[in-house]
Amino acid sequence: MENEKEIKKMENKEKEYNEASFKDLLKEKNITEDGVFEKDIFKIKFDQRYELIPSLLEKEKLYNAYIAELKKNSKEKKEEMKILRKNINKYKLFLKEKIEKNDFDLDMNFIDFNDKYYNIEEVKNVPEQQRELIFNETKTKLKEIYENNKQETKEKYLAFIEKEFPPDKVRLLTTIDHIKNVLKQKKEYLSISSKTERNDIIKEYLEKVKNFIKNRNDHIEAKKKEEEEKRKLEEQNKDLKVSKKYIKNIKEILKNDKKEPITKNMPLNYTTIKDLEYNNHILIFKKFLSEKIKRRIPYEEAIQLFIKEYGKESINNLEEEILQKIYKLYIGNLVMKQKDEFNQLLNEVVQYNVDIPWGEAQRMMQYDIRYQNIMPTEREGMYREYRDNIYNRVLSQFETLVNEREDLITKDTPLEGYEYNKILINLREDPRAQRIERYPDKRDKIIRAKVKELKHKFWDEEKKKKNQLLNKKTERERNAKLYQKWQKGNVIQ
Repeated sequence: MENEKEIKKMENKEKEYNEASFKDLLKEKNITEDGVFEKDIFKIKFDQRYELIPSLLEKEKLYNAYIAELKKNSKEKKEEMKILRKNINKYKLFLKEKIEKNDFDLDMNFIDFNDKYYNIEEVKNVPEQQRELIFNETKTKLKEIYENNKQETKEKYLAFIEKEFPPDKVRLLTTIDHIKNVLKQKKEYLSISSKTERNDIIKEYLEKVKNFIKNRNDHIEAKKKEEEEKRKLEEQNKDLKVSKKYIKNIKEILKNDKKEPITKNMPLNYTTIKDLEYNNHILIFKKFLSEKIKRRIPYEEAIQLFIKEYGKESINNLEEEILQKIYKLYIGNLVMKQKDEFNQLLNEVVQYNVDIPWGEAQRMMQYDIRYQNIMPTEREGMYREYRDNIYNRVLSQFETLVNEREDLITKDTPLEGYEYNKILINLREDPRAQRIERYPDKRDKIIRAKVKELKHKFWDEEKKKKNQLLNKKTERERNAKLYQKWQKGNVIQ
């Protein structure tokens, strides 16, 4: 009795193993829920696991059970997706209500938001990763709208100030209080409710107009001085030698920065103090850029900073075109350097994990100076370009691996089934194969292409050998005929 029970147990175990192997076979052959046994039988009948089930009827039963299980899983997934979409819509409506009630703080990060509203049903029913993405997208859009509205309101208010208090009414002694007293009489004065913002805009307008007036007056005075100096220089000797004072100044600048080449515009024979001063100011401007300008700013802003540090006399005699060329070249080199540093940061943080969403990558890099140096509008584009390069690199490295492993990949390599899986397991020992695991279709396509190439190469070589044998045979036959003719007494030409 005990022996019979043991035999039955063994038979049951064997039957379970055979059924499980048959199911694995169906899974490997990608049998879908729309499959029909009579059609799909040709996909599986040449595999050893097909023979483990003795009866055709049992095979069909197992096949139908597998199809039913697939349909059930598919239906469950559809239901889950439907519920998830509903929950996401409810979550978005919840965020919309918060925005409409002015209860959405733009300075709040996702962690604080999650802690605050975690117990609310509309929030907790959405997975955390998707919840964070939707939150960040909503926050970004709101910030853009807020900034656009703020800028538009500011421009309208500046236009109102200019209309009521035009630049020709402004004098260097005009004060903010004076402008405010004039504007208070109009109803548009309170179109910006914040007193601080109103004062800042009025102050900005006043400074802008005053700077314009001051620069215009300075320009007129400078022109007068220049004409006076020109008249004096004409009276003096035109071949005035350069004083030691300016030569020493130039030498000190070049000594401090040995990498700075002498500009092409510097004359070979200095004949006047004015020539040397000109090149002295160019070298000072280049040194200022390398020490003070560490990010992209408008050219006009850079010039204002330079004047503030070195005074107006340092720039009066320099051509605008040359200054713009020097600044453009410096900013171009600076941007290239910052982009290289950002790519290096991506290489450290992202590496080969190209499935990381942009929002998560941002959060990982946001406190690094190399990330902050890149313009916000360029960051995502550079990240996507980096991902594409990594993707192409992964494919290229795997192609190299396939070409190297001639011991595994041959013209007779099977492209599916158990033997093919064994080849993949051997390849996985190399990191280049591990990286392409995310793209199984591309992996299989590369292997198939290599096998096809090897087959073509083999048959080309076989064809070549065959042609060589035929040529040799033809040569032997021709020689035999010539020999026969010779024996008969014919002259061989």
